[in-house]
Amino acid sequence: MRGRAYRAAAGDHPQAAARLREALALWRGTALPRSHALDSPGGLVLADLAEALASVAPSPERAAELLGAATALRGARIEGDPDVVRTERDVRAQLSPEAYDKAFDQGRSLGSAAVSER
Repeated sequence: MRGRAYRAAAGDHPQAAARLREALALWRGTALPRSHALDSPGGLVLADLAEALASVAPSPERAAELLGAATALRGARIEGDPDVVRTERDVRAQLSPEAYDKAFDQGRSLGSAAVSER
């Protein structure tokens, strides 16, 4: 799913939106508490999609919010994924440290709600 999510987000916005709806359905259908996202396949898919969508977000604030949501859903930051590292670097270059942290923290606090179609 992760590879498809990145390919979809890289330019095929309708496909990315379809994958997002699929991940949201998985997430909503899980019986696990939301605090156990790391153990939830739906939560991991949703985290992957949040990261992919961050790379094509309409604003750097939205991208930082999606990165924060992915961190909350996964339970940890992804340090070695080159796509996520590149997205974070690009977003940080467009925002002040305070603005990045604010948007990232907002996404972390929203979790799966941040990854809704807006």
